[in-house]
Order: sequence, then structure tokens, then C-alpha cells
Amino acid sequence: MSDKGQDVDLTRAKQNTGVWLVKVSFNLNEDLTVVECSGEKVSSVRSPREHPFTMQTVGGQSLAVFTESSGQYNDGL
Repeated sequence: MSDKGQDVDLTRAKQNTGVWLVKVSFNLNEDLTVVECSGEKVSSVRSPREHPFTMQTVGGQSLAVFTESSGQYNDGL
């Protein structure tokens, strides 16, 4: 590094060699897709069952993990 004024090729200095892409398919339980609201038709308040996720190595990204328990609704969560 003692050569001052020497040109250095920095075109690939920030190239990420560990690039990865993960696609996760997520299906919501049929019981959770129907939301019962008073005064509204049940069919008008349905949620989609399929939710595509795409995760990449991007700065500031957060990862959310969804789990499903085998019991009925847990009030302690």
C-alpha cells in the first residue's frame, strides 16, 4: 500500500459472493381464513390461504417466524 497514486480496480469491491434466495410457500389453516364479524357476511371477510414469501440478504431485513400449535386456541400467547 506504499504505492500512492496507483489506480486500483474497485468495480467488484462490493460484490457479494454469498448471495442466496429462499422462497417459502405458506398456507393458512382453513379455520383461520374465515373471520366472523357481527353485522357482516362471512364471505365478505375472508383471508387468502396462500402467502408467498421471498427472503434475500438485504441490509435491515427482518425475519418473522410463524408457528402453529397442535392445541386449540392458546390464550397464554
